[in-house]
Amino acid sequence: MIKAYFLVGFSFVFALFGYFSLDLLVSQYLGDHRGAIADLRAFIILPVTLAVEYVIYFIVSYFLFDKVKRLSYKKECNFQALSLIVNAVLLFIFTALYSRGFKEGILGDAVMQVDNFPAAKIYLTTMAVSLVCLLGWRKIWRAD
Repeated sequence: MIKAYFLVGFSFVFALFGYFSLDLLVSQYLGDHRGAIADLRAFIILPVTLAVEYVIYFIVSYFLFDKVKRLSYKKECNFQALSLIVNAVLLFIFTALYSRGFKEGILGDAVMQVDNFPAAKIYLTTMAVSLVCLLGWRKIWRAD
């Protein structure tokens, strides 16, 4: 029963992160420029899609982490919180790296097309890199 509460609780936290992170990343992507949205459905459906992707990422990563090394629920909670923090930091870094060169080529008063924000590329790259890093870290994590 504890495992079910654990999975549902962290799935909810990861879903909230996936849903609300898009707004922060788009504002980082735009920088000082204004943004224009041509297809409003992209920013109504995209946050929900990202929330679902993060729930799937959490479930897959939890079972992969469990295959590498089993931990108590207290240590598992700490590790999953660390996983979310690592994911958030990598998401911020990848967005900054992608948008740095892009923003330098834009004139000061230009309006940027927000629909061209490469959310799928940034989010999937972040998930893959953080999963590989955390799998390696999980092997050396103390199980005591």
